[in-house]
Amino acid sequence: VESFVESCPFGCLNGACLAEPNDGTPDLTLKAAPPLIKKGQSCTLNVSARNVTSCTVTGTGVSVNFTPVGGIVSSTAVVTPGLNQSASYKLTCTGVNGATVSKTVDCKIAPTFEEF
Repeated sequence: VESFVESCPFGCLNGACLAEPNDGTPDLTLKAAPPLIKKGQSCTLNVSARNVTSCTVTGTGVSVNFTPVGGIVSSTAVVTPGLNQSASYKLTCTGVNGATVSKTVDCKIAPTFEEF
């Protein structure tokens, strides 16, 4: 006879594990792809958030508002930093519990070398 024992970190009910409690705190992810570009190229910002009522990405020449559906944002924004500089982009969201949370990511321009 084989037996299987499962550990449930948040308890169990009727033989099944309970999900992690959701207190309404915003959960954000912001990534740049690729994180390193050549001068004049663009980065794609991958935005995901849950437990939110509003989200905005701001940065060099960018201000994009995202409308959550069911408290969730899953979207992208294409950004192009200035010609000679890297840029930081900030995702700021307001949670269903009223808390404001931010994440920041950089889109960096690779250095170029010239021969003399």
